[in-house]
Amino acid sequence: MARRGRRWLVALAVVVVVLVGLFAVVDRVAVNMAEKRIADQAASEMRNRGITSDSKPRASISGFPFLTQVLSGTYQNVTIDVDKPHTGQVTLDHITLAANQVHAPLDTIRSGRGRVTADTVQGTAAIGWDAVKQLVDTTPLRQVPGLDVSKLQITAKDNKLNLAAPITFAGLNLQLQATGTLAVTKGQVHLQLDDLRAASGNGASLPVPPSFVDQYRSQLGVNIAVPKLPYSLVVNKVESNANGIVIIATAADVVIAGQA
Repeated sequence: MARRGRRWLVALAVVVVVLVGLFAVVDRVAVNMAEKRIADQAASEMRNRGITSDSKPRASISGFPFLTQVLSGTYQNVTIDVDKPHTGQVTLDHITLAANQVHAPLDTIRSGRGRVTADTVQGTAAIGWDAVKQLVDTTPLRQVPGLDVSKLQITAKDNKLNLAAPITFAGLNLQLQATGTLAVTKGQVHLQLDDLRAASGNGASLPVPPSFVDQYRSQLGVNIAVPKLPYSLVVNKVESNANGIVIIATAADVVIAGQA
């Protein structure tokens, strides 16, 4: 009897292992189907906003088992990664989209029809300094009297953006130098002036009258024309590092797949 009992337990264990294995396989298949659909929709969303990439977006759904999330219709986290996205003449380093509390009925995943929505989406776009310099909107600088915008030089150092251009001021030919950090106001990334000075021909630094700074501060604090991000994300934070800047944007109640 004892031997027969042990055999029964071994057989039961084998069945359990097989069922767990089958469940894991089915689980992964379902994940791959859902991830592919979301990645395809992300590529379509980016194309609608003039963003393309040489490689397809990659979507990943966290959490195991996945099938229990399908049955509940809510997935905790979905991440979409895009390498080297292009917009206009500018190539960004990377875009990551992190969606939280993603909702989709079982029929939507199974049929590929219907809407997939997320309570919140946070987008992170990494942009190298060379690309940042291309995104500087020089239009306001053309309103500064005596400033030769055609010879504008833009450099980045110590996480700051530096603008330099010849300027004729009070009868003198000078080199205007503006330095600032990047900040966000009402979803717009702009240069927040930290320092403004003028240099003479021999390189000596000259003080700039406060009246000049006050009069043209808005023009000298240029905007960075950040490309429109997928899913109508609104920029609310910008960080800088040795490689460039990182744009952080968010949106709520986002349609990830299906008709908005």
